[in-house]
This record gives sequence, C-alpha cells and structure tokens, in this order.
Amino acid sequence: MQKSLVYLLVSISLLLSFQGCTDQENCLSYRSRKTATETDLKNHPIYKQYSFSSEAAVVDIGTQPLWLPVANIVEFIKRDPLLKQSLDTLGVRLVFHDFLKGDDVNFFLHSGDLELGIGGDMPALVGLAHDDLQVFSLFQEGSVAMVAHKDAVGDFSSLKTSKIGYAPGSNAFFYLLNTLRKLEISDSEVHLVPMEVTEMTAAINQGCIDFFAAWEPTPSIAVRNNPDLAVIHRGKSFGFLYGSSRLASRNPEIIKQLLASEIRALHWMRQNKQNLTITCQWATGSRETFAPARETLPLTMLTTIAKQDLPGIRIREYPRVPLNLIEQNGKLKMEFDILKKLGFIPKQTEWSNIRFKFNNQLIDAVISEPEKYHTYLPIDMSE
Repeated sequence: MQKSLVYLLVSISLLLSFQGCTDQENCLSYRSRKTATETDLKNHPIYKQYSFSSEAAVVDIGTQPLWLPVANIVEFIKRDPLLKQSLDTLGVRLVFHDFLKGDDVNFFLHSGDLELGIGGDMPALVGLAHDDLQVFSLFQEGSVAMVAHKDAVGDFSSLKTSKIGYAPGSNAFFYLLNTLRKLEISDSEVHLVPMEVTEMTAAINQGCIDFFAAWEPTPSIAVRNNPDLAVIHRGKSFGFLYGSSRLASRNPEIIKQLLASEIRALHWMRQNKQNLTITCQWATGSRETFAPARETLPLTMLTTIAKQDLPGIRIREYPRVPLNLIEQNGKLKMEFDILKKLGFIPKQTEWSNIRFKFNNQLIDAVISEPEKYHTYLPIDMSE
C-alpha cells in the first residue's frame, strides 16, 4: 500500500553508519529492519497468534493499546454492559485485536481479517484510498510530537544529517514528513530509521537515533524517564474509527451500537475525574502485550493527556467527524494532497471519492435517538 518513497526511506536507513551509538549490536539491528511492505505481518510473533473469524456473528476490530488516550475509549467499550446487551440481541460478538500502529491495522483490513479498525489520519486516508472502507467517527483529536536531546531545542537545522526514528505508515510518520517539508529539509538530508514505537525510547537513549516522532504517551514517557530529552515540536493529529463498507451496508446497527458505546464512554469520562482516572488505569493495563508495565506515566499525567486529546471531553459534544476537517480547504484534504504527491495514494484518486467515505450518517442517527441508543443513560461500570 505504500509506494516508492517508502522503499527509498528504507534504503536510506540501510546505509546508516550509526556513528556515536553506545550499543552497536542494537543499533545495527535497525539496518536489516523490514517494513510492512516487505514482511507478511501475519507472521508477526504476536499477530500470528490471532484467530480471525469469517462468521457473520463475529466482528473483528483492530485496536491500538499503545495509543493513549484512544485506549481509554476502547477499554470502556470492552466493558460496556449496554453494548454487550445490544449486541447479544443482534446475535453478534465483537472481538478485539491489538496492533502496534495504524498501518498494521490497515494490513489486516486489506486482507479481510478485520472489519473495523482504529487508526490515525495517515492510515485512515491511505486505507480509504486503497480499500472499500468508510470512516464512522472521530476517536482522537490531539497531538503527535518530536523528541530529541535538549540541546536541539529551537535548532531545527540539526535535523539535517540526523537519524530520525519513525513508525512507517503511522500518523506520526506523516507529521514527520510534513514537518521536514515545511522546514524545507529534503529526504536526502536526513537518515530515516524505521522502527516500532516501543523501540524509540531505548533507541534514542542508546544513541542509535537523534530524534523520533511518535504519538502519546511515548514522547511523554521518554522525556519523563530521561531528563536530557525534550519535546522539541508538536503537531495536530486525529484518530478515527473506520472499517468495511460491506459491514455498514449489511448490518449498520452493529456500527451504530458501537458508536453509541463510544458516546457513552466520552460522557462517562466527562462526568468526573474518578471515571477518567479509571479508564486510564484500564488503558495502562492493556499495554502489557507490547510494553513493560514500567513504561507508563503517573495517572495524573495520563488524565491530563486524556483531557487534551479525547474528542467530546473538552472540545465537542459528540465524536462526529467535523465537516471543516474534510472540506476542500480542510486539514485532511491538505494531508491527502501531500500523501498523493509522495506516492502513498494513487495519483488517479480524487478527493471527492475520499470525502464521500466519511460517513456521518450512522452517528447522526445515534445522536438523534438518545433514548433508543441510551447515550445519556447513567451507567454502572463497577467491576
């Protein structure tokens, strides 16, 4: 799904010398790193353990536990008794599968193993361009960040010739590419090093990379654990629930019930600080598949991130995709144009076709019938 630029970036990373690295063995391991375009992710040590269903009564959904505070919503949904009751009535069961990044979610949406997924703006746009998918709601409205040693603060010229860690195909990858473009730094002037977000903190501490771009909480964890590091730049990012157009056509009620649960999650977290803290605890526990328990943040910091990044907490009432985001002069159209120019989206793809795939009709139906979908019903989430 990624085109020639990805191969160029990978080939650049293979030529890195990693001068100054304090752990040569770990640093050299990145030279032979293969991206998802070269490796069948079904053989991933964790993903290969997943069992996907072809039954209509089972809906497989891809989530990202390392993406906070998106995981807060997901963990509420997993525990939502009203959603379970509604799906039981429909004779349907949701099965959640954890992934490291949106590009991995896209891989399994493309293969047909997943019917729904949660991903950032770049994965969503690339997925819409390549597959018969639709976006159903906003899941995150926050930031991604670039981390470096403090002596690089305010000195973006130091990006040139530096080694920058990135997760291929992620929202932070687009942010990195766009930041370099704005600074008029070409791809040939930097060394882009593909890696998983779980590896970035160790890589920069060991000197394998000089900068990295990632989503929360990885930047905050890195800075908290190493006082020599700092967030040197932030950019706006979005997250979405998206998935199969076939599912939306065949059984839209499944998606409506899921959207109702998302709305309940946001309302419940907004009720009081305790509720928000509880979801942060749930989300922290969900990270353990990919990250050690020590690689987290205090609950006070997690709740702060949640307040900043969750749609419906501080900005808008419902997680509906804002129309200004997808207008002709909107932010996603700008991203689309850049991704198309870089080769991630086919040249023949028209924005009108992508915009059409942002489906607000289902969430509007849920919002218009609060009694049917129990969007304001008091809910007991005690375990």
